[in-house]
Amino acid sequence: NPNDLSIYAKKSYFMFDNEIVCVGSDISDKTGTDVKTVIENRLWRNDDVLSINGSAVTPKTKTVFSPSDAPPALGTEIDARTLHFTNMGGYVILEDDGNKLYYNKVTNHYNKTNGYYGEELPSQQRGTRDFFELYMSHGSGDAQTGEITNNMYCYAYLPEASVEETEQYFANPDVELLHRTSNAHAVIEKK
Repeated sequence: NPNDLSIYAKKSYFMFDNEIVCVGSDISDKTGTDVKTVIENRLWRNDDVLSINGSAVTPKTKTVFSPSDAPPALGTEIDARTLHFTNMGGYVILEDDGNKLYYNKVTNHYNKTNGYYGEELPSQQRGTRDFFELYMSHGSGDAQTGEITNNMYCYAYLPEASVEETEQYFANPDVELLHRTSNAHAVIEKK
């Protein structure tokens, strides 16, 4: 609702030659719920591999078939500065803002996850698939002020980068965050 400012954030996206830099600030919440910035939400294919800080991991799957079986409010917490998905690319957390990273790998019916908003799909399209969500938690805000302690972020998405390229980028980022305030976000490419 554009008139309801219970949850508020300023977000910017800077697109350079090999990366997209995502910047957020002024995140506030008066609802008392955990505020999340979703970094990745996608279909998990059988050949997909998730690497965290350069090492492959095997996410555990939770099966969800009805709204009452919804995934936990927070998924598996990870301590990561780099993440990589096969067939997708890498993510590098550029600023350590105190946000916690989490992931969920969930098995669900198509009609619960594909944008049909509860409408039944034709029988030939019904089935289950694994879906993966990666997000950072900012915590919940003060009910009166909306203030959240971890109210900003900055990360780079590296389309089609390998695990090695993602780790190299973390060691020597191509970009620099110049400004992240209520008034403006600014990022410069160094090369």
